[in-house]
Amino acid sequence: MLDPKYGEIDLRNAEPGNSHFDVVLPRGDNGAFYIDIRDFLNNAPSIALGNLPENFYIVSEDFSSGDGALPASLQPVQSLAEFISALAEFAEDQTLVNGGAVPRLLFVLPPDGKIPQRTILVPIVLELDALHEEIRHFKI
Repeated sequence: MLDPKYGEIDLRNAEPGNSHFDVVLPRGDNGAFYIDIRDFLNNAPSIALGNLPENFYIVSEDFSSGDGALPASLQPVQSLAEFISALAEFAEDQTLVNGGAVPRLLFVLPPDGKIPQRTILVPIVLELDALHEEIRHFKI
């Protein structure tokens, strides 16, 4: 049967000629199913950290991460993850501040003798409507 880490399938025969089965889908690192791209953005926390999950399926796109190349509809999500990853390279730290659920990038401007050190925390909030906005001066 199916390895339990990938979910569960309960097969029951309702009557001759008909079958009934329940499927409990996996979550987390072993795989996840998403209804659409909005659900993917809202429930795949690794995107806000600059990485696409490794094992997922998006129903509206009929796409599994094991299918190979991303469809055009998911290219903006890939670009967004790469942009966040590039920003994280410049940040001093990438963290969940004060146990919050929103990841933040910490940027530090060192003192230069005239002005003291300055810091800024930038929350990473993923919004579907922003996916198709052009990020000027950023090409991957």
